[in-house]
Amino acid sequence: MKVVLLLGVAIVVAQGQVQDNCDSTLFKHCNVALGSFWNIDSSNIWNDLDQLDRALMSLMRPPYGIDNYVNICNGFSNFYSCLGPQNIQYCLGLIGLVGMGKSPQDAYSYEGFLADWRFKCGAGFFAVYENVTLTACTQSTYVNYNDVIKSTIDAYKRNVTADTDNACTYAQNLMDSFGSVYRNGACRGPTANDAQWYGCSSAREYTNAQFKHCQHSTTCQTRLFNP
Repeated sequence: MKVVLLLGVAIVVAQGQVQDNCDSTLFKHCNVALGSFWNIDSSNIWNDLDQLDRALMSLMRPPYGIDNYVNICNGFSNFYSCLGPQNIQYCLGLIGLVGMGKSPQDAYSYEGFLADWRFKCGAGFFAVYENVTLTACTQSTYVNYNDVIKSTIDAYKRNVTADTDNACTYAQNLMDSFGSVYRNGACRGPTANDAQWYGCSSAREYTNAQFKHCQHSTTCQTRLFNP
């Protein structure tokens, strides 16, 4: 198994840099390299979030082993390293995404999606990698319950758009919904409690990308992971 490359360092460094635009030529170069690494068509994944999501699902191949996560996470890490700290912020941050023609809501969706995957490639990865069953069932849930997950995200986005003052309540609702999907889907059984934490934490990172202040009020129950 190849060692997974973590994403956190590059992201944290990016937040402190000063730049006023995205290097579109470099972005295209790095995106081509990402497509080559993953062996996918990456030409439209930054214009259509569903295409990026489907691409990642295609990389989660049965029997859903840890190498699937390693491949996805190393792809993201290589992509971020190629972009460099400043372009991570100014190509994939809110301003950069809106500058590429996305609506603010779509930009937040990308930011949430990428934050979710930083969890899956960070704390989430190390929570599951020694547990074969949990590794497999979290991937199976992502692939086979994707429509359910998307419907909960759609409801969350409608609610926070209509009632921003209660965003943290809707964030907690999304976290609880994700936790329930992971607990009661492919991970039901001995891994259910850990899977619930995994799903809830995944949604927490998604919502924190838009409503960072909610991290002080939203919670996921802590679980002890056993191999």
